[in-house]
Amino acid sequence: MGRFAFSLRDPTGDRLSIESYRRRALRILPRMIATYVESVADDGSAFARNRAAFTELHCVPRAPSGVARPDISTCIGGVDLSLPVMLAPTGLAGFVRPEGEIHLARAAEAQGTRLILSMASSTPVEDVARATCEDHWFQLYPVGDEDSVGALLDRVEALGYGALVVTVDSAVVGKREAERSAGLDFPVRLTPARCLDIAMHPRWLLRHLRYRRGFPVNYPQFGVGGAPAPTRSMQLDLDWPDLAWLRDRWPRKFYVKGLLHPDDAFRAVEQIGADGVILSNHGGRQLGCAISAIDALPAVASRLDGRGEILVDGGIRCGSDVVKALCLGADAVLVGRPPLYGLGCEGEAGVRAILDILADEIRTTMILLGARSLPELGPDRIVRS
Repeated sequence: MGRFAFSLRDPTGDRLSIESYRRRALRILPRMIATYVESVADDGSAFARNRAAFTELHCVPRAPSGVARPDISTCIGGVDLSLPVMLAPTGLAGFVRPEGEIHLARAAEAQGTRLILSMASSTPVEDVARATCEDHWFQLYPVGDEDSVGALLDRVEALGYGALVVTVDSAVVGKREAERSAGLDFPVRLTPARCLDIAMHPRWLLRHLRYRRGFPVNYPQFGVGGAPAPTRSMQLDLDWPDLAWLRDRWPRKFYVKGLLHPDDAFRAVEQIGADGVILSNHGGRQLGCAISAIDALPAVASRLDGRGEILVDGGIRCGSDVVKALCLGADAVLVGRPPLYGLGCEGEAGVRAILDILADEIRTTMILLGARSLPELGPDRIVRS
């Protein structure tokens, strides 16, 4: 066909959905890093359950509705957000792209939302704070004694982080066989085959070599500085009195992440004084047989009955998933892997694109449902198959 040849492929087709970004990112990242992003616990059933739970939920549209421009803004933790989506804490985002946490935070605030910065950040908390303008949140694994944890909280508070998120589902690290077989331990174990795989992903390699002027896979410390590298256990004896101490120690908004039982959520809010809870099975990376957060949501929402904010993560891959969670009682959702897909493809611009995709899909879903604003979303809008 010579010079008249053409392609039916839409040149923007690889930027239309989160799944398209996922496929691109997994081509760009070396197997070791892609495995880290995608890894699950045990046989992966908890991860699969996260997605299956959303596919079993179906929306009930109302028409005609006259809804043309739904309002998807909300307020979480006293912060006005342009959409009901925040960026979940994801450790070692620098594996995906140099200064990954800065890219994530800048993209979040540019789109009118916030990043929850992981304690396992590859970028120091000070660098993230200096590079951004908004009061992002900080996620804590309660590792160590009261003096060391208290010093870290003082440090984070002084930098202006607006809320503390305490993760409680990581007394030990889940059995992630794929990570271990890919060589992702600390320190990272390199073999000739793994080095060859890295060399075969030049876009990723050159980014890191330019940034670090050295081999790009070993981050010897948590980004918070001074903390040890991740170990096979966090804090085995973490209990409710420890949470109460953290709540008393932290003067700003306080959330407990990793809860799935309604009684635990109630206790966190009513007895500990948490401002809210984050329902999560850690993206299917901890307990392989755990229920999904979306399955836990109705009972938790009923038990709390408006006493505290409810956020949900795990398995959210499109805007209709967000709407389904809000219908069941969530105030907002967190997304973890999808921003990393955008980060791996295009850095900050890719993360912004992921949030744009979600915002557009939320609006489209609400228009077709006939909902003018988020408060109009309720259990009457959804059925379970």
